[in-house]
Amino acid sequence: MNILVMGRAKTGTTVISKTIENSLSGTSHYSLEPKDIGYFYDQRNFPEVDNQIVKIIFEHWNGTPRFRNGLLHNESPLKFDRVVSIVRDPRDEHISRLLYIIKPWVDAHGLNLEKTKLWLEALERKEQNPTSVSFLEMVSIFDDIFATRMMNQIMHPIEHNNYLEVLKVNQAQSFVIRYEDFMAGKLDALQDYLGFELSDNRCVGDLSRTLRTAAFDNWKSYFTEQDVKQLQPLYKPVLERMGYEDWLLNGQPKVQCESNSAYVKRLVGLA
Repeated sequence: MNILVMGRAKTGTTVISKTIENSLSGTSHYSLEPKDIGYFYDQRNFPEVDNQIVKIIFEHWNGTPRFRNGLLHNESPLKFDRVVSIVRDPRDEHISRLLYIIKPWVDAHGLNLEKTKLWLEALERKEQNPTSVSFLEMVSIFDDIFATRMMNQIMHPIEHNNYLEVLKVNQAQSFVIRYEDFMAGKLDALQDYLGFELSDNRCVGDLSRTLRTAAFDNWKSYFTEQDVKQLQPLYKPVLERMGYEDWLLNGQPKVQCESNSAYVKRLVGLA
C-alpha cells in the first residue's frame, strides 16, 4: 500500500506518518519530506517493498503548487492508495515552530554559544514565571537574537488559510485528521479510511528529535492575556474554520523545562 501524508511543519506529520508505517504488514520504505516532483520520477528512491509511505510538508511545495496538486491527484509515477492530510491548532503549531527553529538555524550557520545562551535564558525565564513573558515577546526575543522574521509570519496567518483552501479544493482526494484527535486516540474514522487498525507503536526512530510534548493545548499555558488580545482578532476566522474556538487560558500555567529549554538543548546538542 502506498500512502501520502501531508501537513504543515510542526503539525504532527512525523508521529502520524510513522504510526501508519508501524501499523502496516510487510516491508515498508519511508520517504522523508521530498521537496520536488523529480524525486517521484527517480525509481531509485522507491525500492521494491510492500508499502511506500511518503511524508511531505505543505509549505515546501508553495513554489510549485501544481506539482503538489499533482501528487494529491495521483499524477506522479508513484500512485497513492491513500492520502492523509493533517490540521493542528495554529497556536500550538507556532509554539512548536518557535522552539524548533533553532535547529535549522544552527544547521545553516553553526552553533553560536553566545546567541544560544541568550535564548536559553529567555526560555528559562518563561519556565520560572510563564505569565511574565508573553508568547509574542518570546518570538520577538528570538527574532532579535537570531535575526529571523518569525513575528511577520505569525501576524499574517495567510498561510493557514491557503492550506485550508487546498484541503477544501482537494477534499475528495484526501482524509483530513486533526492532530488533537489523533493524540487523543480518536482513530475510528481514520482507520476506516485506511482500511486497517493503527498500532499503539508511535516510535519515530531517528526522528525522535522532532518530538517535543506529543500533547496539545500547550498554548493555554504558553500564551498570556496579552497574546490573546493581539492574536484572537487575527486568528478567530481561521480557527473557527478548523474547529478551534476556545480561547480560555490556564489559570495556573506551567511551562515544563523538558519541553522548553531542555528540548532546545537537545536539538542543538547541548544535552
